[in-house]
Amino acid sequence: MNISHMVFLVVGTSGPFVIWATVYAAAKRNALTLDSMLRVLRVVRSFTWITAVLLWVAYLPPIHLHWFYGAGVSTVSIGLSFPEGWLKQRRGSLPIATPTS
Repeated sequence: MNISHMVFLVVGTSGPFVIWATVYAAAKRNALTLDSMLRVLRVVRSFTWITAVLLWVAYLPPIHLHWFYGAGVSTVSIGLSFPEGWLKQRRGSLPIATPTS
């Protein structure tokens, strides 16, 4: 395994947890609304998922990129589901404002 694969592996596995820590800090400081953070995470996760599918397809014979790239981006996409799930859970636990009669 060369150094570029090692860097890609470290970024692929630790990147989602760094994003999760950033989302946690922003939620604690009330810097952004939970809905806006959730929307951004959904877009980023969808983008990484589409990129992973394209990289897996690029593994096929005409282009033949290394399979490691598709696996790394897939790992990031799967890893982003953890902070997204945490945000969904946190948003669901907030009290719902009801109109007073």
